[in-house]
Amino acid sequence: PTPLHSHQFSRMPVMASLDELKTHILAAQTELAEERRLEGQLIQETSQANERQRLRRELDEIRSKLFAQKRANAYERELRIDIDRDEDGEHMPSNGQVSRPVRRIFNSASEVTACNESVVKAEYLWKIEGMSWLVNALKQAMEPYAIAPADGYFLVGSEEFEFVYNPRKDLLISSPGSNVSLGIIHHGHQGVTFRYKIFVRGADGQFVQWGETGDECHPELNTFRWVFGPDVQRPNEPAPWGIFGLNHEELLTSEWVDADDSLTVKFQLEVRQNTGIDSLPVKQAEVEVPGPTLCANLLAL
Repeated sequence: PTPLHSHQFSRMPVMASLDELKTHILAAQTELAEERRLEGQLIQETSQANERQRLRRELDEIRSKLFAQKRANAYERELRIDIDRDEDGEHMPSNGQVSRPVRRIFNSASEVTACNESVVKAEYLWKIEGMSWLVNALKQAMEPYAIAPADGYFLVGSEEFEFVYNPRKDLLISSPGSNVSLGIIHHGHQGVTFRYKIFVRGADGQFVQWGETGDECHPELNTFRWVFGPDVQRPNEPAPWGIFGLNHEELLTSEWVDADDSLTVKFQLEVRQNTGIDSLPVKQAEVEVPGPTLCANLLAL
């Protein structure tokens, strides 16, 4: 609101007549009544503006849930197709029995237990251009947050992932009430075991790791649409929010958004497939043993 200053009111001449004073008093009273009437109208309009704002947030929440539900339904459709093809499901042709590795006996004197034999490594580079336009672009597209890859999922071994950038702390990404600013979404019902690192490129072109290396192991849980990241927000587990502690507005003016208004991040994932532990025999060094020479030595005497 524009503040009122004393110079905005005209002063009456000191020698104003009685009639002039009465006229000016009547005009001031009329103007005061009009301003009071206008105040009531403005208060009503402010109340309506607040209600419109509340409804916009309600619409944002519904759209967010709708977006998540559409993705969940797409996954269920894909899962149904895989089950019909006997490529997934609870009643596979093997009757769901997990084959156990046969115990082998080695003649070697030592053995190597390889826990990393089934680990698959992958890297994903993501550049978001026009960061200062991101919030408006998401509103226009009716999307709650930015997702990569744009189509499908990023496959590491047999596990499917998405990457997310969410400029709003109050917007939940998955149930039950989890959120993250920059992170990873897992798409799978059979659990997941993986490690991850997230890097952000600075103004000097060098990538700097944000947060600690994530180490997740949930082999017996349904981790569908679980989110992972350095600032993941879970119910009753508050954590610092934002890339390097910066909210979206602060990030825009930081060294992490380039002069061309872009943000570049890199994800490194290591996924361990849900297999047993392989033990392999250590190859023994071959030693060449010379033949007997005792008889030849005696004859030479």
